[in-house]
Amino acid sequence: MKQEIFAAEILWDGSRQVTGFDSAKIKVLLTNLRNNYEEAFILSEGHRLLFVVSGFSRIPLVDAVLKIVPYVESLEIKVGESAVALVLEIASGKRWKDMTSKQVRHELSKAASLSIEANCMGEVFSNLFLRAWDENAKSYDSYSQLDNLIKNPVFTTFDFHEYSLN
Repeated sequence: MKQEIFAAEILWDGSRQVTGFDSAKIKVLLTNLRNNYEEAFILSEGHRLLFVVSGFSRIPLVDAVLKIVPYVESLEIKVGESAVALVLEIASGKRWKDMTSKQVRHELSKAASLSIEANCMGEVFSNLFLRAWDENAKSYDSYSQLDNLIKNPVFTTFDFHEYSLN
């Protein structure tokens, strides 16, 4: 049996009362995941969580998720390249669209730091984080260019006669 990357994206109904996922709680969750997985990290934002683990089975991940968020609106588990693609979609801003590139970068940094502190970061996830930061940087560059264009618009003359319908 080969080791796989599993990613569980959890969304819960905003009207449900769910306890916040501060750094201390995430460290405890990471420590518990470490019992079943080689590597793990958790990305937390508002009413969303992303658990990413490296191991042999998704069952301990599903058990962990259902214990902490019993009222999920949506739970999606991706495996292998699909799991990696999910992380990169979030990092690039294509998945969690209501977050700015800077907010995503902050959450990625926090997730990496907590994973390292909980001794859950290894070579596989170090490389995954580097790819995620690269995707985020590409997104940030395009966002910065658009922001710069909004702040410093380029005005040119427009020939109405050339484009007139009459």
